[in-house]
Amino acid sequence: MNRLSEGKSPYLIQHANNPVNWQPWGESALNEAKERDVPIFLSIGYSTCHWCHVMEKESFRDEEVARELNNNFVCIKVDREERPDIDKLYMDFCHILTGTGGWPLTIIMTKDLMPFYSATYLPKRTKYNLIGLLELIEKVSTLWKNDRELVQSIASRVTKHFKKSLDKLSVTTYRLDFKSLCDDAFFSLKSIYDKSRGGFGKAPKFPMPVYLLFLIDYYNATSSQEALTMLKKTLLSMKMGGIYDHIGFGFHRYSTDAQWSIPHFEKMLYDQALLLLVYVRAYELTGITDFKDTAKEIITYVFRELSDEAGIFYSAQDADTEGVEGLYYLWTVDELKELLTEEQFEIIKNMFYISNEGNFEGNGKNIFYIRPDYNGSLHNDDTMRGIIDKLYNHRLKRSKPFLDKKILTDWNALMIYALAKAGTILKDNFIMDKAQSAIENLLNRLYDREDGLAHYSIDDYVLKIAFLDDYAFVINAIIGIYLIAGNKKYLDLAIEITDYVINHFYDHKNGGFYFTDDAKDRLILRQKDITDAVLPSGNGIMMKNLLNLYKSTGDERYKDLALSIPKSFSSTIKGSAQSCCTILSNAMIFDITEV
Repeated sequence: MNRLSEGKSPYLIQHANNPVNWQPWGESALNEAKERDVPIFLSIGYSTCHWCHVMEKESFRDEEVARELNNNFVCIKVDREERPDIDKLYMDFCHILTGTGGWPLTIIMTKDLMPFYSATYLPKRTKYNLIGLLELIEKVSTLWKNDRELVQSIASRVTKHFKKSLDKLSVTTYRLDFKSLCDDAFFSLKSIYDKSRGGFGKAPKFPMPVYLLFLIDYYNATSSQEALTMLKKTLLSMKMGGIYDHIGFGFHRYSTDAQWSIPHFEKMLYDQALLLLVYVRAYELTGITDFKDTAKEIITYVFRELSDEAGIFYSAQDADTEGVEGLYYLWTVDELKELLTEEQFEIIKNMFYISNEGNFEGNGKNIFYIRPDYNGSLHNDDTMRGIIDKLYNHRLKRSKPFLDKKILTDWNALMIYALAKAGTILKDNFIMDKAQSAIENLLNRLYDREDGLAHYSIDDYVLKIAFLDDYAFVINAIIGIYLIAGNKKYLDLAIEITDYVINHFYDHKNGGFYFTDDAKDRLILRQKDITDAVLPSGNGIMMKNLLNLYKSTGDERYKDLALSIPKSFSSTIKGSAQSCCTILSNAMIFDITEV
Protein backbone atom coordinates (compact mmCIF):
# COMPACT_ATOMS: atom_id res chain seq x y z
CA MET A 1 0.00 0.00 0.00
CA ASN A 2 1.37 3.43 -1.00
CA ARG A 3 0.87 6.85 0.59
CA LEU A 4 -2.45 7.50 -1.12
CA SER A 5 -4.14 5.36 1.53
CA GLU A 6 -3.65 8.24 3.99
CA GLY A 7 -6.01 10.55 2.03
CA LYS A 8 -9.76 10.92 1.68
CA SER A 9 -10.16 11.40 -2.07
CA PRO A 10 -12.03 8.39 -3.57
CA TYR A 11 -9.89 8.65 -6.71
CA LEU A 12 -6.62 8.53 -4.78
CA ILE A 13 -7.88 5.65 -2.63
CA GLN A 14 -8.68 3.71 -5.84
CA HIS A 15 -4.90 3.73 -6.49
CA ALA A 16 -3.76 3.11 -2.91
CA ASN A 17 -2.97 -0.56 -3.51
CA ASN A 18 -1.05 -0.03 -6.75
CA PRO A 19 2.59 -1.18 -6.68
CA VAL A 20 3.44 2.29 -8.03
CA ASN A 21 4.80 4.39 -5.15
CA TRP A 22 2.18 7.07 -5.60
CA GLN A 23 2.26 10.14 -3.41
CA PRO A 24 -0.29 12.94 -3.09
CA TRP A 25 0.69 16.41 -4.27
CA GLY A 26 2.65 18.13 -1.51
CA GLU A 27 6.01 19.22 -0.19
CA SER A 28 7.14 15.68 0.65
CA ALA A 29 6.81 14.45 -2.94
CA LEU A 30 8.22 17.63 -4.51
CA ASN A 31 11.22 17.61 -2.17
CA GLU A 32 11.91 13.96 -2.91
CA ALA A 33 12.18 14.73 -6.64
CA LYS A 34 14.84 17.32 -5.86
CA GLU A 35 16.72 15.03 -3.47
CA ARG A 36 16.71 12.09 -5.89
CA ASP A 37 17.32 14.36 -8.90
CA VAL A 38 14.60 12.67 -10.95
CA PRO A 39 11.65 14.01 -12.97
CA ILE A 40 8.05 13.89 -11.72
CA PHE A 41 5.44 11.60 -13.25
CA LEU A 42 2.11 13.38 -12.61
CA SER A 43 -1.13 11.52 -13.25
CA ILE A 44 -4.45 13.39 -12.93
CA GLY A 45 -7.93 11.89 -13.09
CA TYR A 46 -11.15 11.43 -11.17
CA SER A 47 -13.03 8.60 -9.52
CA THR A 48 -15.78 8.06 -12.10
CA CYS A 49 -13.55 8.28 -15.20
CA HIS A 50 -13.71 5.15 -17.36
CA TRP A 51 -10.33 5.58 -19.09
CA CYS A 52 -8.71 6.33 -15.73
CA HIS A 53 -9.92 2.91 -14.61
CA VAL A 54 -8.56 1.33 -17.81
CA MET A 55 -5.09 2.82 -17.36
CA GLU A 56 -5.05 1.85 -13.68
CA LYS A 57 -5.93 -1.77 -14.54
CA GLU A 58 -3.57 -2.09 -17.53
CA SER A 59 -0.53 -0.24 -16.21
CA PHE A 60 -0.58 1.00 -12.63
CA ARG A 61 -1.41 -2.44 -11.19
CA ASP A 62 1.35 -3.96 -13.30
CA GLU A 63 4.57 -4.84 -11.42
CA GLU A 64 6.81 -4.21 -14.45
CA VAL A 65 5.38 -0.75 -15.10
CA ALA A 66 5.49 0.07 -11.39
CA ARG A 67 9.14 -0.93 -11.09
CA GLU A 68 10.16 1.32 -14.00
CA LEU A 69 8.08 4.25 -12.76
CA ASN A 70 9.40 3.93 -9.21
CA ASN A 71 13.03 3.69 -10.35
CA ASN A 72 12.91 6.67 -12.68
CA PHE A 73 10.38 9.15 -11.25
CA VAL A 74 8.66 10.50 -8.23
CA CYS A 75 5.07 9.53 -8.97
CA ILE A 76 2.27 11.89 -7.94
CA LYS A 77 -1.49 11.29 -8.19
CA VAL A 78 -3.98 14.17 -8.24
CA ASP A 79 -7.77 14.08 -8.11
CA ARG A 80 -8.81 16.81 -10.55
CA GLU A 81 -12.01 17.43 -8.61
CA GLU A 82 -10.06 17.86 -5.36
CA ARG A 83 -7.40 20.14 -6.88
CA PRO A 84 -8.86 21.85 -9.96
CA ASP A 85 -6.03 24.40 -9.81
CA ILE A 86 -3.40 21.74 -10.50
CA ASP A 87 -5.59 20.11 -13.14
CA LYS A 88 -6.33 23.41 -14.88
CA LEU A 89 -2.69 24.45 -14.98
CA TYR A 90 -1.34 21.19 -16.37
CA MET A 91 -4.28 20.63 -18.71
CA ASP A 92 -3.44 23.99 -20.27
CA PHE A 93 0.16 22.84 -20.62
CA CYS A 94 -1.15 19.67 -22.27
CA HIS A 95 -3.06 21.74 -24.82
CA ILE A 96 0.10 23.73 -25.56
CA LEU A 97 2.21 20.60 -25.99
CA THR A 98 -0.28 18.37 -27.86
CA GLY A 99 -3.26 20.45 -28.98
CA THR A 100 -5.61 18.09 -27.13
CA GLY A 101 -6.57 17.18 -23.58
CA GLY A 102 -8.59 14.79 -21.46
CA TRP A 103 -8.35 12.34 -18.58
CA PRO A 104 -6.40 10.56 -17.37
CA LEU A 105 -3.93 13.38 -17.86
CA THR A 106 -0.29 12.30 -17.98
CA ILE A 107 2.41 14.93 -17.38
CA ILE A 108 6.16 14.42 -17.09
CA MET A 109 7.95 17.44 -15.67
CA THR A 110 11.17 18.59 -14.14
CA LYS A 111 11.71 18.67 -10.40
CA ASP A 112 10.98 22.43 -10.73
CA LEU A 113 7.43 21.57 -11.95
CA MET A 114 7.99 22.57 -15.59
CA PRO A 115 6.41 20.06 -18.05
CA PHE A 116 8.27 18.64 -21.02
CA TYR A 117 5.93 15.79 -22.01
CA SER A 118 2.15 15.42 -21.93
CA ALA A 119 -0.46 12.86 -22.98
CA THR A 120 -3.79 11.48 -21.86
CA TYR A 121 -4.49 7.73 -21.72
CA LEU A 122 -1.49 5.56 -22.54
CA PRO A 123 -1.47 1.75 -22.90
CA LYS A 124 1.17 -0.41 -21.25
CA ARG A 125 2.80 -1.16 -24.61
CA THR A 126 2.51 0.74 -27.88
CA LYS A 127 -0.85 0.24 -29.65
CA TYR A 128 -3.71 2.32 -31.13
CA ASN A 129 -0.93 4.57 -32.50
CA LEU A 130 -0.18 5.53 -28.90
CA ILE A 131 3.26 5.11 -27.39
CA GLY A 132 3.30 2.50 -24.64
CA LEU A 133 4.07 3.58 -21.10
CA LEU A 134 7.08 1.24 -20.88
CA GLU A 135 8.55 2.61 -24.10
CA LEU A 136 7.92 6.17 -22.95
CA ILE A 137 9.62 5.60 -19.61
CA GLU A 138 12.70 4.21 -21.35
CA LYS A 139 12.93 7.17 -23.74
CA VAL A 140 12.42 9.78 -21.01
CA SER A 141 14.86 8.18 -18.56
CA THR A 142 17.51 7.98 -21.30
CA LEU A 143 17.00 11.65 -22.18
CA TRP A 144 17.06 12.69 -18.51
CA LYS A 145 20.36 10.89 -17.92
CA ASN A 146 22.10 11.65 -21.22
CA ASP A 147 20.70 14.97 -22.46
CA ARG A 148 19.41 16.83 -19.42
CA GLU A 149 20.14 20.15 -21.05
CA LEU A 150 17.68 19.42 -23.88
CA VAL A 151 14.97 18.39 -21.43
CA GLN A 152 15.45 21.52 -19.34
CA SER A 153 15.44 23.65 -22.48
CA ILE A 154 12.12 22.19 -23.69
CA ALA A 155 10.52 22.59 -20.26
CA SER A 156 11.78 26.15 -19.90
CA ARG A 157 10.60 27.20 -23.37
CA VAL A 158 7.13 25.72 -22.84
CA THR A 159 6.74 27.42 -19.44
CA LYS A 160 7.99 30.78 -20.73
CA HIS A 161 5.64 30.57 -23.72
CA PHE A 162 2.69 29.86 -21.42
CA LYS A 163 3.60 32.65 -19.01
CA LYS A 164 4.07 35.09 -21.89
CA SER A 165 0.62 34.23 -23.26
CA LEU A 166 -0.91 34.90 -19.83
CA ASP A 167 0.92 38.23 -19.49
CA LYS A 168 -0.14 39.26 -23.01
CA LEU A 169 -3.83 38.95 -22.06
CA SER A 170 -3.50 41.85 -19.67
CA VAL A 171 -1.29 44.07 -21.83
CA THR A 172 -3.36 44.29 -25.02
CA THR A 173 -6.83 45.84 -24.69
CA TYR A 174 -9.52 46.51 -27.29
CA ARG A 175 -12.88 48.24 -27.38
CA LEU A 176 -15.62 45.59 -27.24
CA ASP A 177 -18.86 46.08 -29.20
CA PHE A 178 -21.05 43.47 -27.53
CA LYS A 179 -23.83 43.38 -30.13
CA SER A 180 -21.31 42.58 -32.83
CA LEU A 181 -19.56 40.03 -30.59
CA CYS A 182 -22.84 38.29 -29.73
CA ASP A 183 -23.61 38.02 -33.45
CA ASP A 184 -20.10 36.65 -34.06
CA ALA A 185 -20.57 34.03 -31.33
CA PHE A 186 -23.96 33.00 -32.72
CA PHE A 187 -22.62 32.61 -36.26
CA SER A 188 -19.70 30.56 -34.92
CA LEU A 189 -22.12 28.25 -33.11
CA LYS A 190 -24.27 28.03 -36.22
CA SER A 191 -21.24 26.92 -38.23
CA ILE A 192 -20.69 23.89 -35.96
CA TYR A 193 -24.37 23.16 -35.31
CA ASP A 194 -25.61 19.70 -36.38
CA LYS A 195 -28.81 20.50 -38.30
CA SER A 196 -30.02 16.91 -38.48
CA ARG A 197 -29.39 15.82 -34.88
CA GLY A 198 -28.90 18.99 -32.86
CA GLY A 199 -25.88 19.81 -30.76
CA PHE A 200 -22.50 21.09 -31.79
CA GLY A 201 -19.68 19.34 -33.60
CA LYS A 202 -19.22 15.67 -34.29
CA ALA A 203 -18.63 12.61 -32.15
CA PRO A 204 -17.96 12.54 -29.28
CA LYS A 205 -20.76 15.02 -28.66
CA PHE A 206 -21.10 16.93 -25.40
CA PRO A 207 -24.28 18.76 -24.32
CA MET A 208 -22.46 22.11 -23.98
CA PRO A 209 -25.04 23.81 -21.72
CA VAL A 210 -23.11 27.12 -21.81
CA TYR A 211 -23.83 27.32 -25.55
CA LEU A 212 -27.51 26.47 -24.97
CA LEU A 213 -27.89 29.15 -22.30
CA PHE A 214 -26.33 31.62 -24.72
CA LEU A 215 -28.91 30.67 -27.38
CA ILE A 216 -31.71 31.42 -24.88
CA ASP A 217 -30.22 34.82 -24.08
CA TYR A 218 -29.51 35.55 -27.75
CA TYR A 219 -33.11 34.75 -28.68
CA ASN A 220 -34.38 36.98 -25.88
CA ALA A 221 -32.17 39.82 -27.13
CA THR A 222 -32.70 39.43 -30.88
CA SER A 223 -35.83 37.25 -31.45
CA SER A 224 -33.65 35.06 -33.72
CA GLN A 225 -35.79 32.14 -34.88
CA GLU A 226 -32.62 30.31 -35.93
CA ALA A 227 -31.35 30.42 -32.35
CA LEU A 228 -34.68 29.13 -31.07
CA THR A 229 -34.72 26.30 -33.63
CA MET A 230 -31.17 25.27 -32.69
CA LEU A 231 -32.11 25.25 -29.00
CA LYS A 232 -35.31 23.24 -29.40
CA LYS A 233 -33.79 20.70 -31.82
CA THR A 234 -30.84 20.07 -29.53
CA LEU A 235 -32.89 19.70 -26.35
CA LEU A 236 -35.43 17.35 -27.94
CA SER A 237 -32.71 15.25 -29.59
CA MET A 238 -30.75 14.92 -26.35
CA LYS A 239 -33.87 13.89 -24.43
CA MET A 240 -34.65 11.21 -27.02
CA GLY A 241 -31.09 9.89 -27.10
CA GLY A 242 -29.25 7.36 -25.00
CA ILE A 243 -27.31 10.20 -23.40
CA TYR A 244 -30.46 10.57 -21.30
CA ASP A 245 -31.22 7.83 -18.77
CA HIS A 246 -34.83 7.04 -19.65
CA ILE A 247 -35.23 4.68 -16.70
CA GLY A 248 -33.57 6.49 -13.77
CA PHE A 249 -33.44 9.97 -15.35
CA GLY A 250 -30.57 12.43 -15.51
CA PHE A 251 -27.96 12.90 -18.25
CA HIS A 252 -24.79 10.94 -18.88
CA ARG A 253 -21.66 12.96 -19.51
CA TYR A 254 -21.51 12.77 -23.30
CA SER A 255 -22.47 10.74 -26.35
CA THR A 256 -19.83 8.65 -28.09
CA ASP A 257 -21.66 9.09 -31.41
CA ALA A 258 -23.13 12.10 -33.22
CA GLN A 259 -26.72 10.82 -32.86
CA TRP A 260 -26.79 11.09 -29.02
CA SER A 261 -27.48 7.33 -28.98
CA ILE A 262 -24.63 5.67 -27.09
CA PRO A 263 -23.47 7.46 -23.95
CA HIS A 264 -20.28 7.55 -21.98
CA PHE A 265 -22.11 6.45 -18.86
CA GLU A 266 -20.76 8.52 -15.98
CA LYS A 267 -23.17 11.05 -14.49
CA MET A 268 -21.83 14.32 -13.12
CA LEU A 269 -23.57 16.70 -10.72
CA TYR A 270 -22.52 19.74 -12.77
CA ASP A 271 -24.18 18.35 -15.91
CA GLN A 272 -27.44 17.81 -14.05
CA ALA A 273 -27.27 21.35 -12.63
CA LEU A 274 -26.53 23.14 -15.89
CA LEU A 275 -28.94 21.04 -17.98
CA LEU A 276 -31.69 21.53 -15.40
CA LEU A 277 -31.16 25.26 -15.81
CA VAL A 278 -31.24 24.96 -19.62
CA TYR A 279 -34.41 22.84 -19.74
CA VAL A 280 -36.37 24.87 -17.21
CA ARG A 281 -35.43 28.16 -18.90
CA ALA A 282 -36.28 26.64 -22.30
CA TYR A 283 -39.68 25.63 -20.89
CA GLU A 284 -40.20 29.18 -19.63
CA LEU A 285 -39.34 30.47 -23.11
CA THR A 286 -41.31 27.99 -25.25
CA GLY A 287 -43.94 26.38 -23.05
CA ILE A 288 -42.92 22.95 -24.45
CA THR A 289 -44.14 20.36 -21.94
CA ASP A 290 -41.32 17.89 -22.64
CA PHE A 291 -38.82 20.49 -21.43
CA LYS A 292 -40.71 20.91 -18.15
CA ASP A 293 -40.96 17.13 -17.71
CA THR A 294 -37.24 16.73 -18.36
CA ALA A 295 -36.42 19.38 -15.76
CA LYS A 296 -38.60 17.62 -13.20
CA GLU A 297 -37.01 14.26 -13.99
CA ILE A 298 -33.50 15.68 -13.53
CA ILE A 299 -34.60 16.95 -10.12
CA THR A 300 -36.05 13.52 -9.29
CA TYR A 301 -32.74 11.86 -10.20
CA VAL A 302 -30.66 14.32 -8.17
CA PHE A 303 -32.87 14.09 -5.07
CA ARG A 304 -32.97 10.30 -4.98
CA GLU A 305 -29.48 9.40 -6.25
CA LEU A 306 -27.10 12.30 -5.49
CA SER A 307 -28.42 13.83 -2.24
CA ASP A 308 -26.95 13.34 1.21
CA GLU A 309 -28.91 13.36 4.46
CA ALA A 310 -28.50 17.16 4.76
CA GLY A 311 -29.94 17.80 1.31
CA ILE A 312 -26.68 18.77 -0.38
CA PHE A 313 -25.24 16.87 -3.27
CA TYR A 314 -22.64 14.22 -4.10
CA SER A 315 -20.39 14.76 -7.09
CA ALA A 316 -20.82 11.84 -9.51
CA GLN A 317 -21.76 8.27 -10.40
CA ASP A 318 -19.25 6.05 -12.17
CA ALA A 319 -19.48 4.89 -15.78
CA ASP A 320 -18.50 1.35 -14.77
CA THR A 321 -20.16 -1.33 -12.68
CA GLU A 322 -18.10 -4.35 -11.61
CA GLY A 323 -15.41 -3.16 -14.02
CA VAL A 324 -17.76 -3.12 -17.04
CA GLU A 325 -18.70 0.14 -18.72
CA GLY A 326 -22.44 0.83 -18.68
CA LEU A 327 -23.41 -2.56 -17.22
CA TYR A 328 -25.97 -1.05 -14.82
CA TYR A 329 -27.88 0.65 -17.66
CA LEU A 330 -28.05 -2.18 -20.25
CA TRP A 331 -30.90 -4.61 -20.98
CA THR A 332 -31.37 -7.77 -23.03
CA VAL A 333 -34.62 -8.50 -24.87
CA ASP A 334 -35.08 -11.70 -22.84
CA GLU A 335 -34.72 -9.76 -19.60
CA LEU A 336 -37.34 -7.23 -20.70
CA LYS A 337 -39.78 -9.93 -21.84
CA GLU A 338 -39.45 -11.73 -18.54
CA LEU A 339 -40.06 -8.57 -16.53
CA LEU A 340 -42.84 -6.92 -18.56
CA THR A 341 -46.23 -8.05 -19.82
CA GLU A 342 -46.52 -8.69 -23.55
CA GLU A 343 -48.40 -5.41 -23.96
CA GLN A 344 -45.79 -3.47 -21.96
CA PHE A 345 -42.94 -5.01 -23.98
CA GLU A 346 -44.62 -3.96 -27.25
CA ILE A 347 -44.92 -0.39 -25.95
CA ILE A 348 -41.22 -0.36 -25.07
CA LYS A 349 -40.22 -1.92 -28.39
CA ASN A 350 -42.24 0.64 -30.35
CA MET A 351 -40.72 3.52 -28.39
CA PHE A 352 -37.06 2.46 -28.10
CA TYR A 353 -34.49 0.93 -30.40
CA ILE A 354 -33.95 -2.55 -28.90
CA SER A 355 -33.07 -5.84 -30.57
CA ASN A 356 -31.95 -9.39 -29.82
CA GLU A 357 -28.52 -8.50 -31.24
CA GLY A 358 -28.27 -5.45 -29.00
CA ASN A 359 -27.45 -1.86 -29.87
CA PHE A 360 -24.47 -1.52 -27.53
CA GLU A 361 -21.25 -3.13 -28.78
CA GLY A 362 -23.22 -5.96 -30.45
CA ASN A 363 -23.39 -8.25 -27.42
CA GLY A 364 -27.15 -8.58 -27.00
CA LYS A 365 -27.21 -5.62 -24.60
CA ASN A 366 -29.35 -2.57 -25.29
CA ILE A 367 -29.28 1.02 -24.14
CA PHE A 368 -32.63 2.78 -24.36
CA TYR A 369 -32.90 5.57 -26.92
CA ILE A 370 -36.10 6.68 -28.61
CA ARG A 371 -36.87 5.96 -32.24
CA PRO A 372 -36.96 9.17 -34.33
CA ASP A 373 -40.33 8.15 -35.82
CA TYR A 374 -41.92 7.70 -32.38
CA ASN A 375 -44.78 10.17 -31.90
CA GLY A 376 -46.10 9.23 -28.46
CA SER A 377 -45.43 10.66 -25.02
CA LEU A 378 -41.82 10.54 -23.88
CA HIS A 379 -42.48 9.62 -20.25
CA ASN A 380 -45.46 11.50 -18.96
CA ASP A 381 -48.52 9.31 -19.44
CA ASP A 382 -49.67 6.87 -16.76
CA THR A 383 -48.94 3.71 -18.79
CA MET A 384 -45.40 4.74 -19.64
CA ARG A 385 -44.70 5.93 -16.10
CA GLY A 386 -45.80 2.54 -14.78
CA ILE A 387 -43.42 0.72 -17.14
CA ILE A 388 -40.53 3.07 -16.31
CA ASP A 389 -41.15 2.61 -12.56
CA LYS A 390 -41.16 -1.18 -12.95
CA LEU A 391 -37.85 -1.13 -14.87
CA TYR A 392 -36.30 1.33 -12.42
CA ASN A 393 -37.23 -0.75 -9.37
CA HIS A 394 -35.83 -3.85 -11.04
CA ARG A 395 -32.62 -2.01 -11.91
CA LEU A 396 -32.18 -1.01 -8.28
CA LYS A 397 -31.57 -4.71 -7.49
CA ARG A 398 -28.43 -4.70 -9.64
CA SER A 399 -24.98 -3.75 -8.39
CA LYS A 400 -24.94 0.03 -8.60
CA PRO A 401 -22.17 2.19 -10.08
CA PHE A 402 -19.72 3.67 -7.60
CA LEU A 403 -21.01 6.90 -6.07
CA ASP A 404 -18.38 9.57 -5.38
CA LYS A 405 -19.56 11.20 -2.15
CA LYS A 406 -17.40 14.29 -2.32
CA ILE A 407 -19.37 17.44 -1.55
CA LEU A 408 -17.89 19.95 -4.00
CA THR A 409 -18.72 23.56 -3.25
CA ASP A 410 -18.74 24.83 -6.83
CA TRP A 411 -20.88 22.01 -8.25
CA ASN A 412 -23.30 22.20 -5.32
CA ALA A 413 -23.72 25.92 -5.88
CA LEU A 414 -24.55 25.31 -9.55
CA MET A 415 -27.25 22.83 -8.53
CA ILE A 416 -28.66 25.11 -5.84
CA TYR A 417 -28.95 28.01 -8.28
CA ALA A 418 -30.64 25.76 -10.86
CA LEU A 419 -33.10 24.49 -8.23
CA ALA A 420 -33.94 28.05 -7.19
CA LYS A 421 -34.67 28.98 -10.81
CA ALA A 422 -36.66 25.79 -11.36
CA GLY A 423 -38.71 26.35 -8.22
CA THR A 424 -39.60 29.83 -9.44
CA ILE A 425 -40.37 28.95 -13.06
CA LEU A 426 -42.33 25.81 -12.16
CA LYS A 427 -44.04 27.61 -9.26
CA ASP A 428 -43.01 24.79 -6.95
CA ASN A 429 -42.38 25.85 -3.34
CA PHE A 430 -40.99 22.42 -2.41
CA ILE A 431 -38.12 22.82 -4.91
CA MET A 432 -37.50 26.41 -3.78
CA ASP A 433 -37.40 25.31 -0.13
CA LYS A 434 -34.90 22.59 -1.06
CA ALA A 435 -32.65 25.21 -2.68
CA GLN A 436 -32.72 27.43 0.40
CA SER A 437 -32.10 24.50 2.74
CA ALA A 438 -29.20 23.31 0.59
CA ILE A 439 -27.42 26.69 0.53
CA GLU A 440 -27.78 26.99 4.32
CA ASN A 441 -26.38 23.50 4.91
CA LEU A 442 -23.58 23.93 2.37
CA LEU A 443 -22.41 27.17 3.99
CA ASN A 444 -22.71 25.73 7.50
CA ARG A 445 -20.39 22.95 6.44
CA LEU A 446 -17.95 24.75 4.15
CA TYR A 447 -17.89 28.47 4.96
CA ASP A 448 -16.03 30.34 7.67
CA ARG A 449 -16.29 34.14 7.91
CA GLU A 450 -12.58 34.53 8.65
CA ASP A 451 -11.09 31.88 6.35
CA GLY A 452 -13.63 31.92 3.51
CA LEU A 453 -14.95 28.88 1.67
CA ALA A 454 -13.57 25.35 1.61
CA HIS A 455 -13.53 23.57 -1.75
CA TYR A 456 -14.92 20.24 -0.63
CA SER A 457 -15.65 17.82 2.15
CA ILE A 458 -16.02 14.07 2.42
CA ASP A 459 -16.94 12.29 5.63
CA ASP A 460 -15.29 14.42 8.35
CA TYR A 461 -12.52 15.79 6.09
CA VAL A 462 -12.60 19.36 4.73
CA LEU A 463 -10.14 20.76 2.15
CA LYS A 464 -9.64 24.27 3.49
CA ILE A 465 -8.67 26.01 0.30
CA ALA A 466 -11.08 27.18 -2.39
CA PHE A 467 -10.96 28.53 -5.91
CA LEU A 468 -12.62 31.24 -7.94
CA ASP A 469 -15.36 28.91 -9.20
CA ASP A 470 -16.30 28.00 -5.62
CA TYR A 471 -16.77 31.65 -4.71
CA ALA A 472 -18.36 32.79 -7.97
CA PHE A 473 -20.92 29.98 -8.10
CA VAL A 474 -21.79 30.28 -4.39
CA ILE A 475 -22.33 34.03 -4.67
CA ASN A 476 -24.48 33.44 -7.78
CA ALA A 477 -26.63 30.93 -5.86
CA ILE A 478 -27.01 33.25 -2.86
CA ILE A 479 -27.97 36.23 -5.04
CA GLY A 480 -30.36 34.02 -7.01
CA ILE A 481 -32.16 33.04 -3.82
CA TYR A 482 -32.14 36.66 -2.60
CA LEU A 483 -33.72 37.92 -5.83
CA ILE A 484 -36.45 35.28 -5.52
CA ALA A 485 -37.08 35.23 -1.76
CA GLY A 486 -36.20 38.85 -0.95
CA ASN A 487 -34.56 38.00 2.38
CA LYS A 488 -31.93 40.68 3.03
CA LYS A 489 -29.68 38.27 4.94
CA TYR A 490 -28.82 36.68 1.58
CA LEU A 491 -27.85 40.04 0.09
CA ASP A 492 -25.64 40.79 3.11
CA LEU A 493 -24.03 37.37 2.82
CA ALA A 494 -23.40 37.81 -0.91
CA ILE A 495 -21.73 41.18 -0.24
CA GLU A 496 -19.59 39.68 2.54
CA ILE A 497 -18.32 36.83 0.35
CA THR A 498 -17.88 39.07 -2.69
CA ASP A 499 -15.69 41.46 -0.72
CA TYR A 500 -13.55 38.49 0.36
CA VAL A 501 -13.10 37.50 -3.29
CA ILE A 502 -12.16 41.06 -4.27
CA ASN A 503 -9.54 41.16 -1.52
CA HIS A 504 -7.97 37.76 -2.26
CA PHE A 505 -8.56 36.95 -5.95
CA TYR A 506 -8.84 40.24 -7.85
CA ASP A 507 -5.96 41.46 -10.03
CA HIS A 508 -5.79 45.08 -8.88
CA LYS A 509 -3.22 45.93 -11.54
CA ASN A 510 -4.84 44.55 -14.70
CA GLY A 511 -8.42 43.65 -13.74
CA GLY A 512 -10.21 40.32 -13.60
CA PHE A 513 -9.96 37.53 -11.06
CA TYR A 514 -7.30 34.87 -10.65
CA PHE A 515 -8.40 31.24 -10.32
CA THR A 516 -6.40 30.88 -7.10
CA ASP A 517 -6.17 33.15 -4.07
CA ASP A 518 -3.23 35.32 -3.02
CA ALA A 519 -1.58 32.66 -0.84
CA LYS A 520 2.09 32.31 -1.72
CA ASP A 521 3.79 29.41 -3.51
CA ARG A 522 0.70 27.42 -4.53
CA LEU A 523 1.86 26.62 -8.10
CA ILE A 524 4.46 27.84 -10.60
CA LEU A 525 1.93 30.13 -12.34
CA ARG A 526 -1.18 31.97 -11.17
CA GLN A 527 -3.83 31.72 -13.86
CA LYS A 528 -6.59 34.05 -15.01
CA ASP A 529 -9.15 32.90 -17.56
CA ILE A 530 -12.36 34.14 -19.18
CA THR A 531 -13.25 31.22 -21.46
CA ASP A 532 -16.07 28.81 -20.72
CA ALA A 533 -15.63 25.05 -20.82
CA VAL A 534 -18.07 22.43 -19.54
CA LEU A 535 -18.56 24.90 -16.68
CA PRO A 536 -19.18 28.62 -17.15
CA SER A 537 -16.12 30.75 -16.52
CA GLY A 538 -15.59 31.93 -12.95
CA ASN A 539 -14.80 35.43 -14.23
CA GLY A 540 -17.99 35.41 -16.29
CA ILE A 541 -20.11 34.48 -13.27
CA MET A 542 -18.29 37.06 -11.10
CA MET A 543 -19.18 39.73 -13.67
CA LYS A 544 -22.84 38.68 -13.33
CA ASN A 545 -22.59 38.71 -9.52
CA LEU A 546 -21.10 42.19 -9.44
CA LEU A 547 -23.73 43.59 -11.80
CA ASN A 548 -26.50 42.06 -9.68
CA LEU A 549 -24.95 43.59 -6.56
CA TYR A 550 -24.75 46.96 -8.30
CA LYS A 551 -28.45 46.72 -9.19
CA SER A 552 -29.33 45.69 -5.64
CA THR A 553 -27.17 48.21 -3.76
CA GLY A 554 -26.43 51.06 -6.15
CA ASP A 555 -22.73 50.76 -5.22
CA GLU A 556 -20.79 51.98 -8.29
CA ARG A 557 -17.72 50.05 -7.12
CA TYR A 558 -19.39 46.78 -8.10
CA LYS A 559 -20.29 48.09 -11.56
CA ASP A 560 -16.72 49.30 -12.16
CA LEU A 561 -15.27 45.96 -11.09
CA ALA A 562 -17.76 44.09 -13.27
CA LEU A 563 -16.85 46.06 -16.38
CA SER A 564 -13.13 45.68 -15.67
CA ILE A 565 -13.47 41.95 -16.31
CA PRO A 566 -14.26 42.00 -20.05
CA LYS A 567 -11.82 44.90 -20.47
CA SER A 568 -8.98 42.86 -18.98
CA PHE A 569 -9.74 39.92 -21.28
CA SER A 570 -10.67 41.97 -24.34
CA SER A 571 -8.13 40.30 -26.64
CA THR A 572 -9.49 36.84 -25.84
CA ILE A 573 -13.13 37.91 -26.19
CA LYS A 574 -12.47 39.72 -29.46
CA GLY A 575 -10.46 36.81 -30.84
CA SER A 576 -12.85 34.02 -29.79
CA ALA A 577 -16.31 35.30 -28.89
CA GLN A 578 -17.80 31.79 -29.00
CA SER A 579 -15.48 30.78 -26.13
CA CYS A 580 -16.81 33.56 -23.89
CA CYS A 581 -20.56 32.94 -23.99
CA THR A 582 -21.09 33.70 -20.29
CA ILE A 583 -19.61 37.18 -20.67
CA LEU A 584 -21.74 37.79 -23.77
CA SER A 585 -24.88 36.55 -21.99
CA ASN A 586 -24.15 39.06 -19.23
CA ALA A 587 -23.95 41.85 -21.79
CA MET A 588 -27.34 40.88 -23.24
CA ILE A 589 -29.07 40.36 -19.88
CA PHE A 590 -27.77 43.62 -18.37
CA ASP A 591 -28.01 45.60 -21.62
CA ILE A 592 -24.31 46.50 -21.84
CA THR A 593 -23.50 47.68 -25.35
CA GLU A 594 -19.75 48.23 -25.11
CA VAL A 595 -16.72 48.58 -22.86
